[in-house]
Amino acid sequence: MSEPTFEFGGEASGTAGNSSTGVASAVASVEQLVLIYSDSTGLYGGAAIKGGSLAPDPDANVAYYGQFLSTKEILFDHKAKPSEAAVDLARKLDDYSR
Repeated sequence: MSEPTFEFGGEASGTAGNSSTGVASAVASVEQLVLIYSDSTGLYGGAAIKGGSLAPDPDANVAYYGQFLSTKEILFDHKAKPSEAAVDLARKLDDYSR
């Protein structure tokens, strides 16, 4: 979360009767653990191109906290106190996860 990440990839697959085949590939800046299971019958063919990125937004941090703080300082160094709304959300998530 403290460093920008990206992923770009694609996949293609096909099914005819009870036989399925496919190929998928991706390039990512961070290795991700993914498990995919597929069971198809009938007639199907498809292809997809996908991509995504996740990056810190320093301008949003300044707007929210009123000062420049890096993502590392917010998440790990505890230099920013969570707002009352964030504390309330964390409490509700904790209650619902039990």
